[in-house]
Amino acid sequence: MRRRPKILIIGGTGQIGRAVTRHFLNLGWFVVVNARNMPVAPIWHDDLRYLLVDRKNTEEFKYALGDPVDLILDCICYHKHDVETLLKLSPLTGNISVVSSASVYCDFQRRTLDEASTNGFPEFQLPITEAHTTVGPSGDTYSTRKREMEQLLMERSSVPISILRPCAIYGPFSNHAREWYFVKRILDGRTKIPLAFRGESRFHTTSVNLIAHVTCYLFEHSKTGIFNVADQTALSTGEIGQAIAKNMGTSIECVKVRQGEPLIGLSPWSIPRPMILTSHDPAVAMINSKYNYADEVSSTIRFLIDNIDPENWKSSLPVLSNYPRDLFDYATEDRFFNLM
Repeated sequence: MRRRPKILIIGGTGQIGRAVTRHFLNLGWFVVVNARNMPVAPIWHDDLRYLLVDRKNTEEFKYALGDPVDLILDCICYHKHDVETLLKLSPLTGNISVVSSASVYCDFQRRTLDEASTNGFPEFQLPITEAHTTVGPSGDTYSTRKREMEQLLMERSSVPISILRPCAIYGPFSNHAREWYFVKRILDGRTKIPLAFRGESRFHTTSVNLIAHVTCYLFEHSKTGIFNVADQTALSTGEIGQAIAKNMGTSIECVKVRQGEPLIGLSPWSIPRPMILTSHDPAVAMINSKYNYADEVSSTIRFLIDNIDPENWKSSLPVLSNYPRDLFDYATEDRFFNLM
């Protein structure tokens, strides 16, 4: 009897890992999910095992894993130290996939997302392909660390490597659920929602289900290299808001705030210039085209409604709560509306 394929997902209890777990279980794979602790609301399945070992302890990791796996997906490879651990595990697998980030791209002035607040938002030549200029590898910022990780893996891995570059990721179990900007307002009865840059910002979104699909496709077709992963269309902020409202069975008025007016309506997707991705690989581009934000976001919205307290949301969404501005300054918004 043919042996079932087996995947190890490092950092498998977050939003990406959960989506990949379900995708591969549905395909009949055996899934090993690595994390330091058991997740809240774990997935229980006969073909799923949790491996509660710190990735830094390589020998213990190898012993606990046991048999080799066909594919390792690393969802949390951020530093060169993580690369070292991954390389030590490579003898246990035939393929490695890693989730990177579209934030590695920079414009012709070398401007990046990391320094946008001080150096100005980058002006990309659109759409951004995998051949676009990237930041240099270093340990200085999130983007440069991701690029350093990519380069080290591509140079030093003894097994085939595929690297995924998503953009604004969304899905259930996120601690950075951008959708909360609209969901909370709707739950709070706010029907008028201000949006900076006239609600026309386009910050390309990436479904966790799309990441799972592409990961599987790359393995099955023995594809290596770097691949942009982004939804069919880069919706505007206003279109995102309307899609969320429709999904929640209501309607909203998106109030367009122009540049130069008070700094309100800065949603987690609000950017002064667009960031839109495509892939040079026709098959990956075709898979991307099958994922529509308006359809895919429903599970994210349901998760937020069922699990997040509108009055005490910050501990559940720590990345969102650390934004350098109050995302829900209703008093300032109301003063703005009264002056219109």
